[in-house]
Amino acid sequence: MELYWAQGSVSSWRVVLALLFKELEVDDRLLDMANRDHVQIGYTSLNPRGRVPTLVDGEVVVAEPLAILGYLDRAYPRLPLFGPTSADAARIWQKVVDIDTFLTPAALPTAHTLGRQLRLEQPLLGELREKVAEVLVELDRLEAHCERGPFNAVDAMLVPVLAVLKRASLMRGADQVGLLPLDWSRWSQLLERYEGVKKLEGFARSWPPHWQ
Repeated sequence: MELYWAQGSVSSWRVVLALLFKELEVDDRLLDMANRDHVQIGYTSLNPRGRVPTLVDGEVVVAEPLAILGYLDRAYPRLPLFGPTSADAARIWQKVVDIDTFLTPAALPTAHTLGRQLRLEQPLLGELREKVAEVLVELDRLEAHCERGPFNAVDAMLVPVLAVLKRASLMRGADQVGLLPLDWSRWSQLLERYEGVKKLEGFARSWPPHWQ
């Protein structure tokens, strides 16, 4: 099994964590995005969109993190990412889709904008404040129904977003958009899951190297 991915990519990070939770080994095929490896014909023959990650398992080629998580759970049912029962799967899938549909599109553009150190003036400032408000609502919802037990697909989807938000909250301009200060005790259960994932053997492999 091979994983084509890029360090620093949240989508890639999610799949690396899922593989870690399921204790599956893969051959890393790291792509250098700065070198535009993702748009070279050798890679686009696997993933015509030129996005990361892409999983190759024998004759099976799967792109996009949610599709990869779903495939891994069906192909390798030990240590399920979506729980042991259909009710568990429905509950976890709903949260995973919520994270992908509502939390991620609000959190990542805000973090990326702060990382680029753009001048925060209207209307950009207003847009980012709205996105941060959305982030807080979604985190409150996840905290109210925090997963228990073994790590699963919710953790794989959420931990990279929490890491990005924690880092963004320390950047210049975070106070202007509502990311500083953040009272992480407000999401104590989510933070506990986050810290637990960080302690897992092999986690350092997923951590973006430029964050060290």
